[in-house]
Amino acid sequence: MNRKILDILVCTLLISTALSTVSANTTTDSISFNITLLFGGRETQTFDEGSVYETYEGQHIEIEVTARWNPPDPERPICLWVDQETLPEGATVSPDPSEGYGETSCVLSWTPAVGQAGTYDITFYVGEECGVPIGSHVITIIVHPAPTPGLRFSQVDFTFQEANLPDSSWGRLEVDVETFTEYQGLEQGYLNAYSDAGWVVQNLLVTLVDGVDSITTYFDLGVPEGTDVSTLSLYLEFTPEPVLEFYDGPRVSYPADTFYYNAEGFGPLISYVPIPMPTTIAFDPAGETSFFIKPMGLDENVQCARNQCAPMSIANSLQYLENRYGINVPHQHKKGLKGDNTLVGKLDSAMNRGVTARWDGDGVNLKHILEGKFKYLKDNGLANKLTHKHQGYGFGSIQAGDFTSSGITSKDESVNGKVTFDWICEEVKKCEDVEIGIAWPGGGGHFVRVIGCEKVKGVPRLWIAHDATQTYKNATGAVRGDDEGLEVVPATITDDDHDGVPDITYTSGGKTMSGEIVVAISESPRLPTWRYHFFFDECPGGWLEVYGTHNCDRIYPPLFSGYIKSCHTYTGYIPSKLGDYTINDLMFDFYWDYYCNNVDHIKLVYPKWNPLLNQWWLYPIKDTFNEYMGEGVTFPLLGDPYGELRETYVVVNLAEFLENPQPPQDMYEITDGYCEDLPGYLIGTTPIVFNPFAAPDENPFSTTPVNGVLFHDSEITAEPQEEVPCYPDVEITSGFQIGTVTATVTNENCSDITDVDWTISVDGSFVFMGGETNGVISSLPTGGHTTIQSNFIVGFGSATITVTVDDCEPVTANAFLLGPFIFVS
Repeated sequence: MNRKILDILVCTLLISTALSTVSANTTTDSISFNITLLFGGRETQTFDEGSVYETYEGQHIEIEVTARWNPPDPERPICLWVDQETLPEGATVSPDPSEGYGETSCVLSWTPAVGQAGTYDITFYVGEECGVPIGSHVITIIVHPAPTPGLRFSQVDFTFQEANLPDSSWGRLEVDVETFTEYQGLEQGYLNAYSDAGWVVQNLLVTLVDGVDSITTYFDLGVPEGTDVSTLSLYLEFTPEPVLEFYDGPRVSYPADTFYYNAEGFGPLISYVPIPMPTTIAFDPAGETSFFIKPMGLDENVQCARNQCAPMSIANSLQYLENRYGINVPHQHKKGLKGDNTLVGKLDSAMNRGVTARWDGDGVNLKHILEGKFKYLKDNGLANKLTHKHQGYGFGSIQAGDFTSSGITSKDESVNGKVTFDWICEEVKKCEDVEIGIAWPGGGGHFVRVIGCEKVKGVPRLWIAHDATQTYKNATGAVRGDDEGLEVVPATITDDDHDGVPDITYTSGGKTMSGEIVVAISESPRLPTWRYHFFFDECPGGWLEVYGTHNCDRIYPPLFSGYIKSCHTYTGYIPSKLGDYTINDLMFDFYWDYYCNNVDHIKLVYPKWNPLLNQWWLYPIKDTFNEYMGEGVTFPLLGDPYGELRETYVVVNLAEFLENPQPPQDMYEITDGYCEDLPGYLIGTTPIVFNPFAAPDENPFSTTPVNGVLFHDSEITAEPQEEVPCYPDVEITSGFQIGTVTATVTNENCSDITDVDWTISVDGSFVFMGGETNGVISSLPTGGHTTIQSNFIVGFGSATITVTVDDCEPVTANAFLLGPFIFVS
């Protein structure tokens, strides 16, 4: 840690102690102490019998202590020593004792270690001979916890076009992920902070994500508007898992600078800045904790002109689709404006946004956004490269139903005309790109790109990327904002008003900057897809990684990397190239939850003969990859510990398949996973048997080949020998309902289902009628859906709705009952 030398502070204390010594002539002796701060710390108080200094863990401090007779007596012996029992661990005094005539000095030197925060009273004695004190002096050193590196605290000044609020009661915390996690010695965890305003930072996930250098959250400063805040006193903890409660502890003082916030441009202008509200987030002890965050590629979050948030969000998304899937976007994405040749400038023009300068421009509504996006895509040969979907209708600028412009259609997938967190999260997990429009309570709104989603003990959050400080002119006319303000914010999602529209707040706790998500739009490439379905009765889920490979070599980064749940189907897109390599097959790695004993569903392994045990061993491919690459290594894919592969799909010769999606023959042999023998197109494998006792010159793998029929959407239609259970998807209808609760059951991937049992249960302290409803779905064809409905429900207070269909994992939702009136969140 760098040391900062402070100005030298000298304090002289004259202490007339009235202590007596006996001699031939009776005299009264006085002793004076000079206390000099040589290095570090600061003196905060002096009094007759001592002095007080303050420092921090890791900050070196040196104090010179001088004792002399008063009045001066240069012939008289004097000894100065420290009480060793009061000396903190690691502190030294030199010399000790210190002897002389008339006066003598010593130096107290100490660098408090991390964990030594506290108050220390160090006693120095003086006398004519060592060990016989006739006077004393106490030095008190208060050691504060060291400020944690990698944290930037700010007070927010709002500079909206029609609403300014300097010295607001809003705080901002920006975490430099690499610096902070390296200091903590923990690559991933949850940050909590307590201030005078309470638990203001609640379970903020801090994790390393490619391209995301810092993570930001906002919070309540707990001061009146107009109060200048230059320092903040907080207690922080960083833990591997989220916490349910958090309390105050040893505080650390952090400097606070000023951050300028003016992000808007969706719909009308913001008319006032809402006051932050107290923390209200409650975490569920049994709630889900998971996250999925997409890496940020080059130029996927670019500086924004005034009110340019909508065209910039679309431009950022198109850049992501080019980076990720090779969509050829013809214009360079960089800072730009209507009339120039940049990507955002072209979108500015297509949306017909009113602009006079970077610091002076208008916002746009949803109709302008969709029309402008589709016009740009059509004009630049991209009309048939993407598919489009949306939920919600903005500020009412488009009607319910599909939206078509320039010959391109966005499919309306709204739920009761509204946006849902689950839809946004599923789109993001498919590595599609999503933008959302936020309506603020002060009028107006903002358009941002969503790069991830998470749940923390049941509390949902969306990770948004945007420019919080758009270009503006300050009071002196200087142009500002073109080199600041880019941030990634995990925003908490609630529905406190029970209107079915998700509320969004930029904080990890509370209602600070709370608005409503009134629209979500999604763009995705038209490419072949991979699909993965996991089910196991005794395991709720695990971590899935999907890799595109070139000639059996993995290409990084993975196409998908995230937590998946049992009884859910996951899909994604397969680009023709990733970086400089053509993708010609896929690999799936699935790592079961740790409490499921880390059994691997599908994992690359390699057999290696162990001469000591006289049998074959299986090694993870990461341990043997480099050793065997020169020998034309082959990669069998194994399932459970006994070697039975449950399910895997491999796409090969992708370019040829795209040109002719109908295979030239109907039947293919399903091989045992050896890449050099793949016949092309889509290949599956089931099951592989591993025999560790095979001879060293024999292949330890064997399989019984079966045949599978291929068709154009890149799936195997043949059932594996050991059939994997398949279940429909269930979604509970949210929002206001009267008397009954409904749920939609959809058969997306299974063959025709018949005689499916279902149950809807309502659990709460005061449920008087309709607590459980049972039924049977007689038939549900592939691609079909049906609605199931509970009996009439009457109750009061909070309740939990649980829907169980067949043997699949139950789906739950929270509800509030007021007689027959039901609010489902």
